[in-house]
Amino acid sequence: MKEAPIPKNEKKRLASLRKIRLSKISKENLERIITIAKNLFNVPISAVTFVDYKKEKHFSFRGLRKREVSRSVSFCGHTIAGKEDIMIVPDTLKDLRFKDNPMVVKGSKIRFYAAVVLKSKDGYNIGTFCIKDRIPRSLSKKQIHLLKDLGALAQIEINLLNVLKINVKLNKEKLKESEIQKKAAADTKIAMLNILEDSNEEKNKLEEALAKLESLDKMKETILNAGHELKSPLIPIKSQLQLLLDGAFGCINPKQKKSLEMILRNVDRLNHNISDITDITKIDSGALTLVYEPVSLEKIIREQMHEVKPQSLEKRVSLIMKPVTYVSELTLAM
Repeated sequence: MKEAPIPKNEKKRLASLRKIRLSKISKENLERIITIAKNLFNVPISAVTFVDYKKEKHFSFRGLRKREVSRSVSFCGHTIAGKEDIMIVPDTLKDLRFKDNPMVVKGSKIRFYAAVVLKSKDGYNIGTFCIKDRIPRSLSKKQIHLLKDLGALAQIEINLLNVLKINVKLNKEKLKESEIQKKAAADTKIAMLNILEDSNEEKNKLEEALAKLESLDKMKETILNAGHELKSPLIPIKSQLQLLLDGAFGCINPKQKKSLEMILRNVDRLNHNISDITDITKIDSGALTLVYEPVSLEKIIREQMHEVKPQSLEKRVSLIMKPVTYVSELTLAM
């Protein structure tokens, strides 16, 4: 067995991993993605993993008993140390790195492994989106593209919730500052500096206040740029999914069609969430107009029940919606 090499940028990689607020990541959304992968590729194991200093941690998974394994026997440790963004091992017993690995010769008895690298917002390899099987196998070009697309969805989910959503939540009130107020503050700065020429302490306080106002513009630009970067990979992903559903790459069975439709809905949901976040930056400039429209509460609840139906069936949980006669519709800003 060959232990995975340590990347040259290991210290920075670990620092980038520890910046991520794991508690803020939606495990429910990641579980949907790994469940889809498990069903689409017909494998017993699928997981989202993070490679820490000494451990490979299974953050969200299906088919595994342990939540972590030693990095010395880690498959994903090899993946993040590689030069490619994907690693495929058709038969572990024929690979010198894994043929006598404990997870191959005993325990899970892994014979097939395929993983896509997950990157942090800083661009460091922090973990993998992987599938495993107990029999040797290979992947077609179409399946490799599909695995990469699912990995991209998982990566967007991790970075979206840990960068944009947190920043917007912390700074939402500050971004509502109007352009008129900023201009008035700038004019006030000039007047105050003239009047308080001999008061250095007051000048410093005023300078700090104005600097904070000026930083809001930079913050808005950062959020808009981040939103565009996160939305860019969704376009080819959605196109590939639509081609698969239309049969461009061959016939698909009902089970695969259902899974692909679920992925497509998740892509649309992510795209909508990113658009909502970037729209916040338009509020103070008056570029965003809110229109109030009636919506069906029953329809919203049914859509959410449909989204979590695969997980509820797997965990044998019944979801029942009882009709409410005193609430027919709500009025929301669209």
